[in-house]
Amino acid sequence: MARTVAEANSILARIEHMPFGPARTQAAATEAARVEADGPEQCLAYSLNVLIASYTFTGEQEKAYVPFSRLVKLYDTRPDLFDEKDHYDLQWAFKWMVNGLSSFPGVSAERIDAAIADMESRFGVDGIGAKTVIRSRYFWALHRYGKDAAEPYFQKWLVTPNDNVFGTECDMCTCNTDVFHSIEADDWEDALAKFDTALADPENPSRCFQEPAAMGSALLPWLARRGQPGDDDRARTLYRRVREQADADPTDFVAVLGRMVQFLASSGHPKRALRYLEKNSKWLVKAESPLERLQFVSRVAGGLRLLVEHYGMGDTAVSISEVPAATVSELHQWTARETRAIAAEFDARNGTATVSQRAEQVMAANPTGRVLDLTLRLEPDGADTDGAQQPITASVTTFPGAAGTFDPTVANSGETAGAALAANQSTSEQDAQAALDTAEDKARHGDVEGAVSHYVAAASAYRAAGRLRDAGFAYAEAAAHTYNLD
Repeated sequence: MARTVAEANSILARIEHMPFGPARTQAAATEAARVEADGPEQCLAYSLNVLIASYTFTGEQEKAYVPFSRLVKLYDTRPDLFDEKDHYDLQWAFKWMVNGLSSFPGVSAERIDAAIADMESRFGVDGIGAKTVIRSRYFWALHRYGKDAAEPYFQKWLVTPNDNVFGTECDMCTCNTDVFHSIEADDWEDALAKFDTALADPENPSRCFQEPAAMGSALLPWLARRGQPGDDDRARTLYRRVREQADADPTDFVAVLGRMVQFLASSGHPKRALRYLEKNSKWLVKAESPLERLQFVSRVAGGLRLLVEHYGMGDTAVSISEVPAATVSELHQWTARETRAIAAEFDARNGTATVSQRAEQVMAANPTGRVLDLTLRLEPDGADTDGAQQPITASVTTFPGAAGTFDPTVANSGETAGAALAANQSTSEQDAQAALDTAEDKARHGDVEGAVSHYVAAASAYRAAGRLRDAGFAYAEAAAHTYNLD
């Protein structure tokens, strides 16, 4: 018996609300094939849109082009099968797909130009506006020819009204274009000011796909290099924030991971840089696109160059199974060769040397000139310190109810002292539970430093209550979260 539209839509809606990952992608592919074969045809556009989004946000954008081409052909031949949501999702898919074409050197420049022109024509017919198309032309020109050729498109983008469909795109995403334009112009002060403005705006989400990690990771080396009062504290906090976001889902942050390897190497943490690279070594040989792999490998090559030339670690052994290299020096040579080979493929497609020139600049980046202290320093309430406080291991007895804060010898009698001790234990247990609840809430929301502080506070209060096993578990949680930021 054939399924009804309502039955098929119900299944697709459940898939659409699954978290992005292999399970959702497999379910979307299975359902799209089922609808294609058995119907109902009214659900075909919906099924293709769900599959396209699943591929796009699970690091498999290249696979999305097949269902996207099918979706466009379907719209051109059977627009009656598209309801308002299907049409809206198609417009978003156009934006994702066209902007991603330049990331694959096998796609010709002529095809990219034609795709942007097709998007411009379709968006014009739909009355969407020109801002998204102008932004696509800006990034394509920046990639192919460099900042001077791209500048007219950027200036036009600035003054063009928001599109009717994409006008609700959050300011964090819009800020990304603005911030990286300032970085391209070597105007770091302006880039930081724009970044700060976006973060401070209560109307903006605290996170949006790759933000603020993408912008933050690009600004970190400059903050560490500038070294003005407050910059070190700020860089430490931003470093942790970037790590929390990127480490939670590395698939979406491969370029950011490369920046972090290079940042650690340039800011005086060569061993930590190597450990972080070994943790993320699989991205040396695989990524969502060749461009994303280039962004990772070139940053790693730049970081490894510093390990060899500035820290004398060329003979240090590396533990990376994906690459035929046994030492830091051999790995540096391999990553440099890979960087130049990938960049050459893009240059051949683009007919320019822009990508290779950019890659050489990345690999030649110098150290910040200062060693940035990345020690996790915390107040008992989870606030960052100004550096005058002790590291986390010295602050465990300052939480209310902690060991050493109650002295039963001041009581007037043994009975009074016993009652006071029981009351203190009860208070300590309440304090411990409150701190533990706060720690777990902060951990769920990605606030690692706040979570660590409250786990330590909970452990201290559990010790005061005599619950040593619970104290040990709380300390272990604090240690695990601290290790994840190393």
